[in-house]
This record gives sequence, C-alpha cells and structure tokens, in this order.
Amino acid sequence: MANTKRTPEPGFDKTMDLNETIIKKPKVTFYLRVTSDSMTGAGIYPDDLLVVERGDVARDGDIIVARCDGELCVKRLEIKEGAMWLTSDNDEYLSFRVADFDEFEVWGRVTYSIHAAAHRNGNGGRRSLAPTSDEWPDIIGDSEEVN
Repeated sequence: MANTKRTPEPGFDKTMDLNETIIKKPKVTFYLRVTSDSMTGAGIYPDDLLVVERGDVARDGDIIVARCDGELCVKRLEIKEGAMWLTSDNDEYLSFRVADFDEFEVWGRVTYSIHAAAHRNGNGGRRSLAPTSDEWPDIIGDSEEVN
C-alpha cells in the first residue's frame, strides 16, 4: 500500500538544494529545454531540461550544445581519423563533420539531463501530469485500507 504519511521516510529527513548538488560552476551554467529526439539513446528526451556548463574543454565522447550555422543542437562530440564529428544517439539521425559547417561553436558540455518521471497512463510511459485529487482513491485505494 502507498504511504500517505506526511513525514519523510527514514534516510530522507534532509532537504537537498539541487543548485548546490548539480551546479558546480554557477557563473558558467545555463539550462536548455530539449526539442528533438536525436539523443534518446543517451537518455535525453524531448522536453527534458539540460544543465550545461560553458568554458570546459569538450572531449571525445562528451555530449555538447553547439551552435552550427546559426542553430543550436545537442550532439555527442566524436573525434575520428583526426576529424571532429557531431553524432546523435538515435540511429534515425545522420552524423555531421564539424568542418562541413561554415560556423561552429561549442556552447558547453551537458552535465545533467532532468526529465519527468515516467507514469503508466497510456501515453507510452512518458510525460504525464500528476493525478488530480479525484483520481487518488483509484491509485492508492481507500484510505481505510492504507497502513
């Protein structure tokens, strides 16, 4: 049965500030909302919120935010045979050689991806709003049965 107590479980008695936990360099960190499904293989989905750090050197294998010919993209940076490539973690998308762009700039390295919890609700298990108060009895059962 679901826990309906309003007190935290043991071990969860401390609050956490996500800014302190995931942002190591606040002056060079920004957020970006994902609109593409090109990085789903890396666990990055449309509507996810990315935490991006500027100023760090991007290395082979890093997921980066780059500006390519005026458009922002989130891709994996790969170095193959002396050339830099932007690759997707989704086989439906092509890879691009950085040298083929007229304009290229790394905006930062993705350090975290934050996405909504998956709920079973008939929409493929992704993205749903929290249930309304009218729906709670169907989810946790009658309050008399809850321990």
